[in-house]
Parts: sequence; structure tokens; C-alpha cells
Amino acid sequence: MKDLAVLREFISIFTLFVEATTRTQAEKCVPISLVAPSILGIYYDLENELKLCKYTSSLCNVLLKSLKERFGGLLLNLEIPVDDHLKHRSTFHLFSDDIFLISSFLDGQFRLRWILQSALSQDTKNRLCDKIKRMAAQAAFQIHDSAPNVQGAVGAEPETTSTAIDNSQFVGKDSFDNSVTPKRKSLFAYCETSQVLLKKRRINIMDEIRGGTLPLLY
Repeated sequence: MKDLAVLREFISIFTLFVEATTRTQAEKCVPISLVAPSILGIYYDLENELKLCKYTSSLCNVLLKSLKERFGGLLLNLEIPVDDHLKHRSTFHLFSDDIFLISSFLDGQFRLRWILQSALSQDTKNRLCDKIKRMAAQAAFQIHDSAPNVQGAVGAEPETTSTAIDNSQFVGKDSFDNSVTPKRKSLFAYCETSQVLLKKRRINIMDEIRGGTLPLLY
């Protein structure tokens, strides 16, 4: 029985790692937009597993330490504390780039849901949502100002674009048999309920930044 319990804990710990790997290798996928939601989801899942596991707590601690060493810059951007004495891997500061937050916001399957549905405190969620919307707006203005023939485009209507990504291949599928896995976990369960709505909507991204349509997509 102990062997089975250990196996179940191992499977539960690595379930989200498997899902993240599978999704980033999908044919219809924008991998960069998956980074921040995946890291945030895996981080809090490991924190939760550490409280629940009986035999694999050392494994959870090692994985959390590795996550902070490799993605510490991103975690700090998400207001998650990282020990200053922790070793910094070569990727530590690379993942502090704003592009990882902006790209998730511009991805139709995430928007700000990955922040709002996380285990972050409500105050932190509010600050991060405002921060990400400001960053997206600033990036949009920079691109607009640097584009050629800007003067000729002043009177043009803002472009409306559909940013939803087809994620139906993952909906309703488990990575493991439920008879082995004690609980069904998913990195982006909050995305599955709104896939149909996102596929049918055409969204003006500037309206979202101003807050016009975001409440409908939470």
C-alpha cells in the first residue's frame, strides 16, 4: 500500500508538469503566452502538494527550489517572494521581462483569468491586473509610434482582432487514468468553460485595456 501511495503522490506532483510540456508542444499554440500562467499554477500546486504529501515532501522542496532558481525573475514580477540567498540560474533574470506578462494578457484563452483564478491575495491580484494592462497599453503605443506612415493612419479605425486560440484538443482530457490519480488537476481549468465564448467573440484589444470588455471575460 505504501508503494501505491508513493506512486500516487509522484503522479499528482508531476501532473501539471506533464500538461505544461504537452501544451507547449501542441501544433496550434503560442508557447510564450503559456509561460507565466504555467509557472504560477505549478508554483502554487507544489506549495499545496507540500502540505498534503506524506512521502514526497523532499521532492516538492527540490522542485520549488529549482523553480525559484530558474524562474525567480518572473515570480518576483508576480509579487511572490524569492530568497535573496537562493542561487540564480542563467534564466533567472531573463524571465523578468514584461513580455511574459503581456503575451498572456493578449492570449484569448488567458487574458487576466490566470491572475484572478490564482491563489494570490486579492490586493496582489488587483495590483497585477492594473500593472499588466498598463504594460500592454504602453507596448501598443510604442509599436504604434514606431510604425511607418503613422500620420496616414491617424484617422483609421482601430483594428479589431480575434485572439482566441483553439484549445479544444485539451478540453475534457485527463493526462492520467483517474483510477491511478487521486484527483484531477489542470493548469488552465478556468479556460475550458469560456472557450466557446472566446471563439465567437471578436475583440478590440484597446477596449480591453481600458476595461471595456474585460469584466465579461473573467
